Amino acid sequence: MSTHRTPVTFSPLALTATLGSPAALGAVASAARGYAGSIRPVEAYDEALSGGNVVVVDVRSEADASRGSLEFPRRAAGRVVSVPREKLSGNFKNMGDVEATLTATKIASLKGVKRSTKVLVLDANGRGDAPKVAKALGSQGFGKVFVVEGGFNGWANAGLGISA
Repeated sequence: MSTHRTPVTFSPLALTATLGSPAALGAVASAARGYAGSIRPVEAYDEALSGGNVVVVDVRSEADASRGSLEFPRRAAGRVVSVPREKLSGNFKNMGDVEATLTATKIASLKGVKRSTKVLVLDANGRGDAPKVAKALGSQGFGKVFVVEGGFNGWANAGLGISA
């Protein structure tokens, strides 16, 4: 008896049909990334002003934060917090992951922040510490974690309020 196996291949169209929808693809991407995704600075600003269960967390280092901070109207100022990324010294395995996890733990411990809170994480440029911290928050059970695209630089380039 011969056992001949035909390789199975999927076209992108078939894969999309199999998963059902772009939303399903987004869920797959979110699971692979470890957090919900990214958000444009203007959308992050609007979310903070909306009055919902949202917090904008600035994880820039103290040196980077000294260049300026996010500016919001008084009614939304309490939704913006600075939690500088932990920087360890010593000989740790996966130092960056440990630092991100410590920072995420500090964020998770903030008063008013629950696993259902939409957390918008901002770093200097959107590609440094924010994705690592967002992923660490996701692994702690936070399902609504987004990285602000472009970080502080993107925020400033969008013409949103900053103070020196």
